[in-house]
Amino acid sequence: MSQQDVEVTDVEVADAADVLDGVEAAPQLGDLELEGDIAADYVEGLLDIADLDGDIDMDVEGDRAVVSVVGATLDELVGDDGEVLEALQELTRLAVHRQTGMRARLMLDIGGYRARRRAELADYGAAWPRRSRSPGSPGHCRPCRRSNGRSSTTPWLPRASAASPRARNPTGGSWSSPRGSYVISGVSDPGPAAGDASAVGPAPRSAVLVFGPSLSVAERFADILATRGVEQGLIGPREVPRLWERHLLNCAVVAELIEGRCRTLVDIGSGAGLPGLALAMVLPDTAVTLLEPMERRCRFLAGCVTELGLPNVSVLRARAEDAAVKADVATARAVAPLARLAELAVGVVRPGGLVLAIKGRTAVQELSDARPALRRIGARSAEVVRAGHGKVVPATTVVRFFAR
Repeated sequence: MSQQDVEVTDVEVADAADVLDGVEAAPQLGDLELEGDIAADYVEGLLDIADLDGDIDMDVEGDRAVVSVVGATLDELVGDDGEVLEALQELTRLAVHRQTGMRARLMLDIGGYRARRRAELADYGAAWPRRSRSPGSPGHCRPCRRSNGRSSTTPWLPRASAASPRARNPTGGSWSSPRGSYVISGVSDPGPAAGDASAVGPAPRSAVLVFGPSLSVAERFADILATRGVEQGLIGPREVPRLWERHLLNCAVVAELIEGRCRTLVDIGSGAGLPGLALAMVLPDTAVTLLEPMERRCRFLAGCVTELGLPNVSVLRARAEDAAVKADVATARAVAPLARLAELAVGVVRPGGLVLAIKGRTAVQELSDARPALRRIGARSAEVVRAGHGKVVPATTVVRFFAR
């Protein structure tokens, strides 16, 4: 991109208004980490609703929490000139505000869009001294007069393009802020803050076949997800009516793909306990480790393990790349794009171990895109398979492969 093409839009300077709101006390590191955790959970829920996979990372830069999402096909979440990204950021800030009661200034980046724009603007700014000394150039400084009558020299800035206040997406709901109205696909607001167990409904007939003697445990888990899971942002409130089909049964039927001699299983990025806890119920002789990096989620998972009485489950707070685990089977659901997930998974299974990645309608394309990465790490027999035919509609789509 040439220097002449760089435009300063209200997407890049949207937070400049923050300095006009008065001086606030610097937030504590713990508060920023909490903001990041809540935001990451909320964004994860949005990705789940949109059936998109993304690797979510949280960090603290200066006095802001920063949540970054990296994935294969996330351009639609950025939009023209970052308009959709800006709207998603404001929605995420609202979600944090609902839970903390405090004004959030976190930054959301998707697909590295903001990082690229920051680098472009830094390069553009570095070129200003040269351009300002060249009369007749677009960057030449010219005198201007302030209200106090004194003259100053202010660099000419390229005309900012007027960012549309409405992201162009005809399928979503609208949301308004002081900066305009935005249309977000499938989401109109952060949803209710509390869950309702009565919205779950009775277990479907197929649940008896899938969970067997553990059905009562599964029913209790469904109630936990519909109440505390929603209240803590681990499950979207709109998911409650379809917890059985979309979540519990969708995960539990994956046990069909696990060989009977499996003694240990690790669930990567366990989140709300899906699929890990569902599999632990139907595989009582398998030691299941719920691997989760976020402390708040680990507390939720530990509470579920105790309340559900699952002696074969343990919770480990760690990132997959740092965990000292070597299991027979690794599972994951909505954790990361397949190429990245494969690298994480082979690190937590024994040689020849089985990896089962629950995917949606993009499974075939993801597998095709990930073939080079799978070859590089020595993965064998990678294929798309389906589990739960006749038990859950649609059947669960899984990418299966074996570690070297």
